[in-house]
Amino acid sequence: MTSTEIRESLTHVGAAVEVPVVDRVAFQARVRAERRRRTAGRSLVAAAAAVTVVGSALAVTSTGGGAGPDRDRFTDPAGAPNPAPATLSSGRVPLALEGRLQELLPDGGSYATDQRVEEVLGSGPDGVVVIDGDSRLQLLPVDADGRPGDARPLAGGDPVQRAWLDKTGEFLGYVDLGNRLHLRAVVSDRDTESVPLLDQQTRLMATDGTRWVEDEGDRLSLRLPDQSFEIDSNGDPLRAELAGDTLAVHTRTGIEFYDSADGTRRLGNLGGTTGSLSPDGTTYAAGRDDVERDQGMRPALFLVDTRTGDQTRGFTGYAADMTALALTWQDEDDFLVLASSSVRTGNHVLYACSVTSRACEERFDDPTGTLRIASQ
Repeated sequence: MTSTEIRESLTHVGAAVEVPVVDRVAFQARVRAERRRRTAGRSLVAAAAAVTVVGSALAVTSTGGGAGPDRDRFTDPAGAPNPAPATLSSGRVPLALEGRLQELLPDGGSYATDQRVEEVLGSGPDGVVVIDGDSRLQLLPVDADGRPGDARPLAGGDPVQRAWLDKTGEFLGYVDLGNRLHLRAVVSDRDTESVPLLDQQTRLMATDGTRWVEDEGDRLSLRLPDQSFEIDSNGDPLRAELAGDTLAVHTRTGIEFYDSADGTRRLGNLGGTTGSLSPDGTTYAAGRDDVERDQGMRPALFLVDTRTGDQTRGFTGYAADMTALALTWQDEDDFLVLASSSVRTGNHVLYACSVTSRACEERFDDPTGTLRIASQ
């Protein structure tokens, strides 16, 4: 049989085989399972990342762009004036508890909803944005009393693979089941940008509504609609954040800061920590995880200036037995810390902290250990 005859035979066979229809329900189930696995594993990944840090978790590998932070640049409360009286945020806090959305109020009360959530993305002027139990984006307006209203579908009501809310709570980025990235205002049904990601292995890591960061497997790229910049990361990137003029990249060896306009590195690599970039991009708040505690680091919260690398430590009210699990900001002065306690074993404890006052107060104690704060 000639090669032409073989090719024609295979063509006839291929045409005769009925291609099975994609099981959309099964695919969506796999998407949900992957999101749950990724969300549940964030704390474990952070701990594993810190294991790779040799020596002090605050050791800095200088790579130019300014002096790296070190122990001597801490502002220790023992040698500093007493903090001002606490002026903690009076804002409401959306969170997930036992898989459902709950709104924590300033007076200590809360509104529990029936809204099942896989992830709370955050809140903004239009309400709380979540990924619901069916992998769909939903907006829940909040009334003057803090009570979440009925959910409104976003992204056409279709399931999504991944989604991000920017630090202002006004812009949304999501990847649909066709692996296409959409950027839009929360209240809009029209994209400001819509681009296909390179392939199913490309991961969207962060967006601020204008720019986005992609992990292409062998490289990290900062992308604008008409430009692209390769990020020269020293470690294996785990996640990223964009805010103001700052790009923060979390790697297995620590935190790295870049200019979000062109990807220029600013500082060296900060040792493994759990933290979050402020809405204006000027400050990074971080806390010690359990591995760093085992290495002898104090269980303190600290702040990093993302331009100079200067660090400030010393927050009153944050218990010494706490291990930071996640941080998120409410505004430029106030941030939240989700922590676990070595004394209250299994509990998740939520703290509200003020940069100005350098003080924290406990806002919520969850004995079920299911509490999750916004990923914003």
